[in-house]
Amino acid sequence: MANAETKNSCGCWITDLLAGKEDVDLSTGKIFDYCKGCPDLEKLKERASGRRTADTTIAILIDKLFERIHSCRIQLVDTASSLRKKLEELSLLNKVTDHLLKTDNLERALALVLTGVTAGDAFGFNRAAIFLCDLRSNSLRGIAGIGCATIDEARKLWMQFDSGRPTFDEALERIYNSDEIFTDTFHHQVWQVQIPFEEEDNVLMKVLKTQEIFVLKPGEQIAHLCPQLDNLADPAGFVAVPIATDNLDFGVLIADNFVTNKPVSEDDILSLKTFANTAATAFENVGLHNQLRAKLEELKHTHDLLRENQSYLVQHERLADIGKLATTVTHEIKTPLITIGAYTRRLLNTFGTEKFNKEHLEVILHEVDRLEKISSEILDYSKEIRLEITSCDLCGIIKEILKILGEKLEDYKIGVKTKFHDRQVIIRADANRIRQVIYNLIQNAMDAMMLKGGTLTISTHTEQNYTVFEIEDTGEGIKQEAQEKLFTPFYSTKAKGSGLGLSVSKKIIDDHGGYIKAETERGKGSKFSVYLPGLKSENQPSEPKVMRSQNE
Repeated sequence: MANAETKNSCGCWITDLLAGKEDVDLSTGKIFDYCKGCPDLEKLKERASGRRTADTTIAILIDKLFERIHSCRIQLVDTASSLRKKLEELSLLNKVTDHLLKTDNLERALALVLTGVTAGDAFGFNRAAIFLCDLRSNSLRGIAGIGCATIDEARKLWMQFDSGRPTFDEALERIYNSDEIFTDTFHHQVWQVQIPFEEEDNVLMKVLKTQEIFVLKPGEQIAHLCPQLDNLADPAGFVAVPIATDNLDFGVLIADNFVTNKPVSEDDILSLKTFANTAATAFENVGLHNQLRAKLEELKHTHDLLRENQSYLVQHERLADIGKLATTVTHEIKTPLITIGAYTRRLLNTFGTEKFNKEHLEVILHEVDRLEKISSEILDYSKEIRLEITSCDLCGIIKEILKILGEKLEDYKIGVKTKFHDRQVIIRADANRIRQVIYNLIQNAMDAMMLKGGTLTISTHTEQNYTVFEIEDTGEGIKQEAQEKLFTPFYSTKAKGSGLGLSVSKKIIDDHGGYIKAETERGKGSKFSVYLPGLKSENQPSEPKVMRSQNE
């Protein structure tokens, strides 16, 4: 054997063992590389030849062992290389899929797929093209292609790569930032291809209909199988796979290796099929997204038409309201005017005589007040209300109105109960408008009890983010058929009334961002609850303190 120093410098594990080294690492395959052609090992095998059977058997066993180790190591290297390629393919496929999910542009989706198919060492086809079904022309049409049309064009491209080949990420970035994605001569040639659906013998139509992969066999001619691809697809490494999902057949993806003449392996076919499936899903998503966009545009157009029609209808509805208003106003104003006219004529005829009756002036004044009220309600309903928001005391407003109506409450024999908090309830509102609402609701409650008398109950409390005041009477309640029309303009259950009181009140509360709720029961009375949002109460206790007025 060679001396121990020389052998040890080569990393001979046998030398290490013979030298008494105990920590020899046999876990790596590299230590056996030297043994394959080791001359000392060959001498040992020759010396063992012809001797005892056991020595000969050991020599053969060692020889076979190292051959097996060397073979396994080659397989491991090949497997590692294959795994690295698969990992690169998966990484590339993942990047393409991520970008496909982000785009709703078919042209960019096509470019992403073709760039992935021709991306260097991963899938690595020299060029690729996509043909999609065109139902308008009943044909399979060339849509996009990436690659070189001639060998000279390929050489020029590779010369450009000598100064720095773009990475896959850079290629994807170019697709997103470029205004014109497909500029290759090969793409323009693909774009001119159109295969009618009737050509059932055409290889691309077979791939589309059978959903089977086609790989060109030695001796087969593209011109015979697909005349449209003559001088466009190269026999070297030509493969065609279907692009389809369970629901739709989109088209065919073709690829070849016309520059490198590399044959197509089974792994290449499987990888290309995986890419075609990913592309099919992406195309389906793009199609659905475009359909959704078209539907949204259609809905927007329909919405615009409806808004125009609504404006037209609102205008006509306003004209109808104006007509109804004119009828109501004419009816409401006619009676007071007739009364005023009659009493005025009497006063003129009796002025300065004993028959002159001063009470006729009071009747005229009452009717004038009635006309003013009708005019005010019509104006409040028809014009836009501009609120003057200030801090005001809700309970103070209610007490003020009760004081104004005190005599009338006594005349109607109506007792009053107030359930207020013992501290001020401060709200942010237009005090005059809120006063108008409270006055209308109390007046309606009084009208409901004017014949038999009763009890008027007014309370305040908070409910979630609302401050609420309630006005309840003990009248006869509201009939069922009238309940649905309570807030309808010009509708009134009173013999004399414009039918705008509740409508105006609702509009005022709506403008404050609140709402009114009505509850009624025949024979027991009605309750109107007004909710005002975004308001506050100062030092408000959890339970209200009941305070009774002197009218009770």
